[in-house]
Amino acid sequence: MTYASRYIVLAFIAVAFTCCQRKQEQPKLPPDTTRQGNIYTTHSRDTARLSKLVNLRLYKPHAVEFHYTYIDNSGGDNFLSVPGPSDSYLEAVLYFDSATYSQLLKVCSDPPQESPTVNRVSKGDFVFNWLPAGVTEELLKSDSSYHNYTCAPFRRTALWLLDKKVLLRKESI
Repeated sequence: MTYASRYIVLAFIAVAFTCCQRKQEQPKLPPDTTRQGNIYTTHSRDTARLSKLVNLRLYKPHAVEFHYTYIDNSGGDNFLSVPGPSDSYLEAVLYFDSATYSQLLKVCSDPPQESPTVNRVSKGDFVFNWLPAGVTEELLKSDSSYHNYTCAPFRRTALWLLDKKVLLRKESI
């Protein structure tokens, strides 16, 4: 084998080796999701995506807007030296038609005294910085002794009921 032939074979092997090595590609994020380190933030109006985070099967809203933050503490990207449980925070406004909202009200009640939301949640906890101005205004004018509910389809979730709207907060920490 000539020197040129050896050079071509070695170059071919190097190119093949380089091409065959797997690069760890980051998963492609949806356009409404951003990533900073191990923190993923989604702001969306996609009801189907929200239904993966909250049970919307029984009482389907006609529109939603939500802000979801997921903190990946699994250690998979070497952000943490010791992996731990991941955290998530969900803020949402659900818009209902009159009939669905009336059905929802029938299953909602004041949280039981042993509920973690009974004393911890106040009107101010639902003033999300991304809320539309009209919803924020309605929230601020609402009677704080009346709107903090628990509803069967939204377990372990803090709710504030407005006129055909439900403000929802859920933390998983």
